[in-house]
Parts: sequence; C-alpha cells; structure tokens
Amino acid sequence: MNPIKEELIEKNVSNNQTLSIKKEQQNDKNEFTAIQRSLLFSGPALGAIIGGFIISPLINLFSVRNTITFFCIISALATLSFPLSEKIFGFWSLCFLRVIQGTCFPAEYVTISIISRKWAPITSTATFLILASTHFQVGPLLTMPTAGYFCESNYGWEGIYYLMSILTLIFTIIFFFIFRGCPSEHPWISEIELKQIEFGKTNLEKERENKNQKPPPYYQILTDWTIWLLLMAFFSDEIAFQFFTEMGPYYLNKVLGITVTGTGLIAALPYLLSLITKLLIGPINDKFLSKIFSEQSRIKLFSGIAQYGVCISMTGLAFIPYLTSSLWFILPFYSTINLFTGLDFLGIFRYSQTIAVKHSEFLLSWLNVVMSSVPLVLPGIIALAAPDDTIKQGTCYPVEYVTISIVSRKWAPITSTATFLILASTHYQVGPLLTMPTAVYFCESNYGWEGIYYLMSILTLIFTIIFFFIFRGCPSEHPWISEIELKQIEFGKIENKNINKNQKPPYYKILTDWNIWLLFLAFFCDEIAFQFIAELGPYYLNKVLCINIAATGFFSALPYLLSIITKVLGGPINDKLLSKIFNEQSKIKIFSAISQYGICISMAGLAIIPLLSSSLWMILPFFAVLNIFTGLNFLGFFRYSQTISGKYSELLISWINIVISIVPLILPGIVAVAAPDDTIKQWTYIFTTISIIVFISITIFILFAKSKPRKWALEINDKIIIAKEKENIEQNK
Repeated sequence: MNPIKEELIEKNVSNNQTLSIKKEQQNDKNEFTAIQRSLLFSGPALGAIIGGFIISPLINLFSVRNTITFFCIISALATLSFPLSEKIFGFWSLCFLRVIQGTCFPAEYVTISIISRKWAPITSTATFLILASTHFQVGPLLTMPTAGYFCESNYGWEGIYYLMSILTLIFTIIFFFIFRGCPSEHPWISEIELKQIEFGKTNLEKERENKNQKPPPYYQILTDWTIWLLLMAFFSDEIAFQFFTEMGPYYLNKVLGITVTGTGLIAALPYLLSLITKLLIGPINDKFLSKIFSEQSRIKLFSGIAQYGVCISMTGLAFIPYLTSSLWFILPFYSTINLFTGLDFLGIFRYSQTIAVKHSEFLLSWLNVVMSSVPLVLPGIIALAAPDDTIKQGTCYPVEYVTISIVSRKWAPITSTATFLILASTHYQVGPLLTMPTAVYFCESNYGWEGIYYLMSILTLIFTIIFFFIFRGCPSEHPWISEIELKQIEFGKIENKNINKNQKPPYYKILTDWNIWLLFLAFFCDEIAFQFIAELGPYYLNKVLCINIAATGFFSALPYLLSIITKVLGGPINDKLLSKIFNEQSKIKIFSAISQYGICISMAGLAIIPLLSSSLWMILPFFAVLNIFTGLNFLGFFRYSQTISGKYSELLISWINIVISIVPLILPGIVAVAAPDDTIKQWTYIFTTISIIVFISITIFILFAKSKPRKWALEINDKIIIAKEKENIEQNK
C-alpha cells in the first residue's frame, strides 16, 4: 500500500492489460468473489482439522480398514453431490461439502504411515513410503487435464465431479475387500512372505500389533521440543504444498493469463515429474544411499533437499516475473515445487515415524491438524495480499532488534548504554531517509524504477561484507580492542565467567511472569503506530491527502530526519544528564510515557485536524512527530526488556519480534476493511482507535510494570543469586 512501492511495481500493469479484459468477461459469467473463493479454498482445511482430531479414536474403535473405507465413501458422496447442491441450495451448501471432503485428508497420512510401517520389509521402507505417497501426484495428474477438458466441453464442469466420485467408489470397494491392517491378518500372505516382512523388526515394532496397548503419553509428547520442531517444519512445508495444490492452477490462469485447457496441462506436468522422481528415488534410497548414510543422515539429507529446493523455487517465482514475462523462464520454478515437496516423505515424514515409533499414527493425526491450519488461512491472506491478482509480493522480516540488544549490552560501557542503544537503532530512520527520496528520483528519471533495487542491493552487499570482516560478538574477541578499552567497556558489568553458557533459559518462569505479558502488550500497541508510519504513512499522504508522488517521498522522509536528530541528542542527554537525576527504572518509565503519550497526541491530531481544516501545514506536523515518539521507545520499552531480563535479553527480544510481527500481517487487511474508500472520515476512525489502544496499554504498563531485574534473570542454575549484579543495580539508583 506504499505509493512509492506502487510506483516501482506499476510498470507491470501494462503486461496484464489483456488479462484484465478477460477478467471482466469472466466476472459476467457469475464467478465467485474473492471472499467466496477464500471460503471454498479454506473449507477442506477446516474439515481436515476436524478429521485430524477424530481419525485416531476412530481407528482404535473400528480398525484402519473400516475407518479409511468410511472416509472414502463420504468423500465420494460429497463430490457426487457438489454440482447438484450448487444449483439447488446455493453457495453455502458448497462450503459445507468442502468441509466434509476435508475431513478425509488426515486419512491419507495415516494410511501411508501404516502401509510403510507394517507392510514394508525393513530394507524397503523408503520405497514403500514413496509408493504409498504417489497418490499426491497421480490424483492431480489425472484430474487436472480431465477437468480442463470437461470445463471447455459440452459436458460442462459437472462431469469431472461425477466421474471422480464414481471412480472413488469403485476403488473404495476394491480397497475394502483386499486391504488388511497388518500382513499377519491377510489370507493371501504366506509364511515365507510374512517372515520377510517382519525380518529385522524390533520388539517395539511387534508391540504395535497389540490392540490393548496403553494410551499415548500426551504430556511427554507435548513437552518434547523435537515435536515442536517437527510441527514447525510440517507447517512451513505445507505452505508451499498448499500454494501449489490449491492456488497453483489459479495462479497460472488468473495471474499468468494461461487458458483453462493450458492451465490443466501445465498444472499436471509437475505432478508427472514428481511421480517419476519418486519412483526413482525410493529404490535409490533403499539400495544405494542406505549403504553410505545412516537413517538419521538420510532423513536430514532429504529434508534439506526438499526444503531448500522449495526456497529456491519460490524465490524464482518471486523475482523472475519482474525480469521477464516469458513462461519458459517462470514455469520451471513452478514445476519443481511439487518435485521438492514430494521428497519430504523421505525427510520430515520419515522423521516423524522414526522418533514416534508406535505412536507415529497418533503423531501424524496431530500433524494433520497443524498442517490443516495452512489452507484454512492461506486463501484469505492471498485474497487480502493480492485482490487484483497482480505480480506483487512482500519481503521477509529482519533481525534488527536482537542485533541492537547485543551491541548495546555487550559493547556499550555501562555509563553509555543509552547512547549506544540509540545510535544502533538509527537505521530505522537512516534507511527510509535515504531510500524514499532516491526511489522517487529513480521512478521519475530515465534510469527507471529498477535502478533503486540495483543500487540498494549493491550497497547492502558492500556493507554486509564490511560487517562480516569487522564485527565480533563481544569486545574480548576483537583484535582491535586494547586492554584499556576492554576494561572501560566491561567496568561494572557481571563477570561472564560466573554465567553458565550451557544453562537453559527458564522458559516457564519467563512466560508466567506477568511483567513479560505487559511488555508484549506495550510493544504490540507501539508497533501499530510504527507500522502505520513505515508502511501506511506514505499511502495516507498520497491517497487520502492527495499529495503527489514526489512530495510524498519528501514528506515521508522528513519524520525520519527529525527522529535521527532527536535520537542523537536524546542518547547523550540520558547518559550524561538524566542519569544524575533519575535512576534507571525512572528513566525507562519517563521515556516510555513520552513515547507512547506522544503517539496518542499525534494520532488524535491526525484524527481531528483533517475534519477541521484541509491545510497540510496543520496536518503534517502531527504526522511528522510520530516517528520521533516511536524512536524514543528504544529508551523506554526496549531498554526495559534488557533491564528485567539480563542475560536472557536476546531470547526475550526474539519473542518480542514474533509478537510485533503480527501487526504488519493484519494491519493492512484491517485498514482495507475500515477505510475501503480512503476518505478522511474513515481514517479518522482508524487514528482514533489507535490512539485509544496505545493510551490504554501505556497507562497499564506505567501503573503495573515492575522495572527491576526479575529474579529468574539473576539466577545461576536456578539457585545462586548474583550478588554483584545486585550491587551494580543499587549503585545505578
């Protein structure tokens, strides 16, 4: 929503003109709206979450064979009813059927796990695992071209639903009469074959066959950090997979402008490539790689190939469309996504089986719940981020806060902490101050909008190289720091020797400390104001106040210049003057109050003044001082987080980053809903709401937050209190 960013991207509009005409024609054919598409795409995810919770109990009650058969039948009936429901009952009946279809998804992973675990000889686990998962490729490979044919034929789109539901019922009947839960129950398995299947399996493997086994140890599973790493990995992998499965054909047709028939063929091609790769890689893993690498090494190898491959493919899809509109350059990156996600069955999927052993199916049902949250929210995010289906995307979040904390805590003398803290945070002002006017110049020059990207990337690389060769994690490691300088830096600080580097942070004590939650609340509300000035500020100037692009660049940069001046003055004043009058705790609350109440006043001014006067000279002062107040917060909340957490400040800062990262994720969507027409009155409601929220949060913080170091931050091995740190705290008062 930044108009300068809009100007940089606007050059792509001409490439989409013919596509826009097609969209208007298609809209006349009763296409679903963006919200309806999101609901239809998210329906199966909601069903999958429900299915994830119920599949494990159903298997325990009715056996794998009966449970899978049941899910297949309801999937076929829901598919069969889909065309008729749309004509008779309307849109919401389609949403209901999509939820019903989604409940069947968890059965896929559980079935794969059971087949590869119970039916595969130990020397062919990977091959069975890969073959059992090929339905992820075979299904779309057959369905997508067929769907493209039906959509453009006289049979109509309904034909694909009738065909697939009939085929599902046929294969479900075959499955029910042939499949058994384990080899020993199957009448077609001979004794010799049974011995081959069970050869080399441990007693734990045989215990899985015991129907009277104890319930899973829920608490131990949920408190195992490797489980949470696994959940995170599955969640991230599912983002790429769901984009490809659900949004891939939509991206090909709506964004790249490929015809329906062409979309069906191109969307199916990656599944064919993935299928071929799977058929080859399974035997290669079992017969060749197993002789070179251990099971653990192969799991990490395939996890690395799968996930880093997805990263490369997504990066290609992000940047290649900016450089060329040729499909021959774009489609290879699109095609390889499915190839890499398919390899993950030998990576994190196999890992889940390895660590969970007899509880693997139970763990997979949980994984299904986690993964199902992706398609539940992904379409909505895409609908908000790309309502017009143009080729735009966001960037990743940096790690500035942790770096600022380390520099100010380890490198600053105790008498100059505020100055270091302020100087280390000036990049928030210097970056936009240089970038915004430069971006305007490039947009309106012969160099074109591309120039700003090339310039900034080159400068970033240069400064990154300089940083790498000069920076060290602490002063004692730096060859340029003399003994005298080292003593000056470390004077009054705790001896690092007293701190056990292998000591784990007291997570429970931190998370049950209500001061931490007050800090999270304060940072979250402060970030709302900061994100407004950083992301939505230029948009407000350009679209609401109707300032042209060049003036928007200037006025957007002005607050950053004022903030730099304030920061450069505020740091030394805090260290040299205020430190002689107030103790550390008082200074923190003073700067927190100045920062947050200043934001309230600025937001209130932006809410009221435009209703009274259209003069920019009356409005812009309130806009300009916002960045000054948000910048001063480094001597408020940020310094508070360091003071109370001590040696765990970087951990706490990383958590704060997670909390404040929620703001830019939801703020543009909220603004889009609250101010769809970008009128002064609509934005008045936004500013008033932000002002009230910030006022309440800072008032609560000042009244109830305790600024002294927390007990858990002063402990060594949870028992010994650092007496020296207490002395330093008393000396600083």
